[in-house]
Amino acid sequence: MRSLMTWLRVAAPPPWAPYVLLCVAVPEMIYGFSLWLVPGGVVEVLTPRDLVWMFVSVWLGARRLSDFHPLFHPKYREWLRLTPWTSRLPLPLGPPHLIPQDALWLALIWSVWHDPQISPLYLPLVFLATYLSVVCVALALTGEKGVAWLLAFGLGEVVRQWHEPLTSLVIAAWLYLAAWIGLRRSLTRFPWPGALPVTAVQAALQKQAGQMLGWPLDQLLVRRGNLIRGPMLKSAAISLLIGWWSYCVCSLATNPLVAEMFVRLLLITALAITVSRRALAYWIDYRSPISLWGRLWTFRWIIPRYDHILVTPALIVLVASMMPLILSNWQVPALAALAATISLVVFLALAMPPSFERWRLSGFFRIVPGGTNKAEFEKI
Repeated sequence: MRSLMTWLRVAAPPPWAPYVLLCVAVPEMIYGFSLWLVPGGVVEVLTPRDLVWMFVSVWLGARRLSDFHPLFHPKYREWLRLTPWTSRLPLPLGPPHLIPQDALWLALIWSVWHDPQISPLYLPLVFLATYLSVVCVALALTGEKGVAWLLAFGLGEVVRQWHEPLTSLVIAAWLYLAAWIGLRRSLTRFPWPGALPVTAVQAALQKQAGQMLGWPLDQLLVRRGNLIRGPMLKSAAISLLIGWWSYCVCSLATNPLVAEMFVRLLLITALAITVSRRALAYWIDYRSPISLWGRLWTFRWIIPRYDHILVTPALIVLVASMMPLILSNWQVPALAALAATISLVVFLALAMPPSFERWRLSGFFRIVPGGTNKAEFEKI
């Protein structure tokens, strides 16, 4: 019996998990009381009860990796780094991959599922989808970026097939095979240099680097993590991922008009974010060398070395307004055309030159106090 309990506790929920049953007990008692009063009972109370179980499955899937993977526990990771542990040995706290005990805990939830309106296949589906989402983050942070990108795109297809739970579950199962391979490969490279805990000296240096130096030195301070324009291949992958997820999420709407309305809303949101990020970030502290009246008076209506930062926002607006019309003339479905437009808009915002650091260090502008430095400048 002791060996059985030890075997069950490998993937068991934490001790406070039984308190979740209190959220389920109220609709369960209402349903039982309605069975006594009305033949057939009040079926409507089953849906919120089983939705609670759905959230429990999501929670179990999220904690399944976060509780056992060294990436999410700095002290555990540091202790493991100081030991002779290798990937050939099991992890001391438990395996990060799925084991038969996980199926047992899901089976317990499945045994009390009796809502005919919701397929019971959604229980393992939401568990596996949440688990794969956390695995995707873990692989991206431990160097397995190829498998992480595969999971990110594959989970979009899982969402797109959500109304067909069996098909979605099969896709998620195939993605788990890639996730298992990625986990094994990432553990072979332990310790991960980028995931090591930050020492006190490094934390102090980072805090000192993040302090404001005052105007105008803060505008000239090189901040490598504040890049707006990224590598071309990474920008293309991010833009394709955003467009793909926009298409998958909006395709869940059964009404095509509603789906098209949602994706148009996403396109407007992407347009506003990208234009503001490429225009305001370059303009808020770095203004034109002469004012608007100065341009008109001196007939210097265009200053190429400064105005070229407006090319990308103008191109983004042009693509967002014209590309859906062009694709619709090519008989491309409206949902796919709008999703492709979102991808191209994000790609232009991420990949078009100049980069923010290059602009700050070599642009033709005048530095003005803006943002957090305005109040400091007014005191001087």
